[in-house]
Amino acid sequence: MIRGETHPPTATLAQQVDTALIPRAISLVAGKDTVIYQEFPDRSNGLGDFLWAGQRKSNPFTSYPRKSLVAFDLDGRIPPSAIVSYAQLSLQVASISPIDGMPRLVIQTLAPGTWDEGDANAPGNEFTGTASLTPAADWEFRSRPLEPWAAPGGDPIGIPVVDTPIPFPGVWFFDSSVVRAAVRDMVSDTNGEDGFVLSKPDPAQITSDGIQFASSENALGGYPPTLFIQYTPTQPFETGTVATNTVNFINEGQNFRWIYDLDHDDVFVTSIGGICEVLDTSAPRFLPYSYSYGGTPGYTGIDCCTWKIDSPLTGTTGTGQALFFHNLDAGNPANMPPDTDLDGIRNLCDNCPSTPNGPLLGTCRTGASIGARCHSTQECGGVVCDLAQEDTDGNFQGNACPEPGFAAGLLAGLGLLTAWTRSRRPGSAT
Repeated sequence: MIRGETHPPTATLAQQVDTALIPRAISLVAGKDTVIYQEFPDRSNGLGDFLWAGQRKSNPFTSYPRKSLVAFDLDGRIPPSAIVSYAQLSLQVASISPIDGMPRLVIQTLAPGTWDEGDANAPGNEFTGTASLTPAADWEFRSRPLEPWAAPGGDPIGIPVVDTPIPFPGVWFFDSSVVRAAVRDMVSDTNGEDGFVLSKPDPAQITSDGIQFASSENALGGYPPTLFIQYTPTQPFETGTVATNTVNFINEGQNFRWIYDLDHDDVFVTSIGGICEVLDTSAPRFLPYSYSYGGTPGYTGIDCCTWKIDSPLTGTTGTGQALFFHNLDAGNPANMPPDTDLDGIRNLCDNCPSTPNGPLLGTCRTGASIGARCHSTQECGGVVCDLAQEDTDGNFQGNACPEPGFAAGLLAGLGLLTAWTRSRRPGSAT
């Protein structure tokens, strides 16, 4: 076996693109939720059964609010350009503690930015929280100890999405025009954080009351926070995950480099107009991807993206290519693009389709063996074996591709000279 070879070659993904731009619906359970506590600023409840919106009286003169953060993973699920026609947020009220009157619930949108759920799991009714052993959002931080809120207590923005009394337990549904507008903003804003802040109004009142909700981790059969959205896509959009262990190597220590996109932004864009975003999450080691196509929905053909997979221990560990089939059968081998140079990268994805520069086969770029095929640097006498899609000069042509020869350069020069000579003839423009 040749050192540095991959098995299978490039973890090719072939996916059928749904080009039907028809109304659709999706129901999302909260991707993360937690409680933050003012009087215990380093406590939270990311893995608890319950969420709280209320406040706790500590003495006749002081009470401390607690709020809940709830986020839904919309990125990669709904195209940012989609038109949202309806949105409904649902929460199960598990219990109410109206010691000083009927509590009200206020829900606001959370300011853009990431926050961590953490692993805190508070005891009892979870009204006082506990410390998280992993980075977590709390009263002072989006992710303790490195990312503080703009102001302690979270960063709610805008007018309340919901402001209503909650007189009895049960599943509550909120689907006003304000909710719909907030969700529209979340869908179109791809900052990666789509969340709400649940709280009790008038924290200046010295009270002890609260609304207890079932969380997304509720082990008692509670209904989790859920966001239901009806929308119409305006362009084809696909998402999924690729397991990184579909690509293996024999030996990483062979200068065995992989595909890099042309502008080094982890996005490979073909001339057709499709964009494939890929992110390596490391734990678990899966590769989530999202693909959007901005061309004509009736287009018939294939689009492509390629990516590199990084190992936190040994450097680059794999490569992949995704083929997206528009109005073509992805399962028909006849529709698969060819790989002329047998380097493991299909011609459609290859920036040097006639000269090997992929994970399976490369080309010696310098030294006495220049132009020879290779599988490692050693096969080129210790100089570069081009096994990746690098494009150093940014001309959209891979480094491994032969540069134009003397004859080609001479011909181009003669062409320019002829054109210039004609321009100097009488009657021509000067």
